[in-house]
Amino acid sequence: TLLNDVCRVIGVDTTTFDSVRGDADSVAGLILEVRGHIPKVDSEITFNNFRFKIVAVNKRRVEQIKITLLNE
Repeated sequence: TLLNDVCRVIGVDTTTFDSVRGDADSVAGLILEVRGHIPKVDSEITFNNFRFKIVAVNKRRVEQIKITLLNE
């Protein structure tokens, strides 16, 4: 899913992830930029007020991610 689409759906500025997104256009690409590799299922990444939980992966890509908005 495109990062800009996710930002619009959850109501945050489309520049929210600019500091860590690198060349990534998708949520999965963002995860790869942050981690540097394909993470294991059930691993979690926290960034600002967001928690990304890896739900499904295969050998080549992250297939499903659960995003949780954390309270400030």
